[in-house]
Amino acid sequence: MGMKYQKQGPSHQSPANQPAQPKKPDTLALGRMKAGVRNATEADFEKLLETRRCLGEVLWYRFEGITLRIAKGVSYTPDFVVMLAQQILEWVVDGFDE
Repeated sequence: MGMKYQKQGPSHQSPANQPAQPKKPDTLALGRMKAGVRNATEADFEKLLETRRCLGEVLWYRFEGITLRIAKGVSYTPDFVVMLAQQILEWVVDGFDE
């Protein structure tokens, strides 16, 4: 019982004959959201910030409001930038409790 093989074409392929590139996924790696989209924890925290703003404890806040350039090609965008009533600027990073 012999195996059947198809004859392969030349190794050089023109752009029209190249195999299709895999489609980029619509989802990102686990734990990552598209820019500007809040996860459930961030949405809950924003409600807390809005309550604190109404109480006068927070002057303003922005979701993904700044991007810090750390080095060439390296940046970091905190989840929230918050200006407290004492005019102290802080940024908020998601974390987890074990």
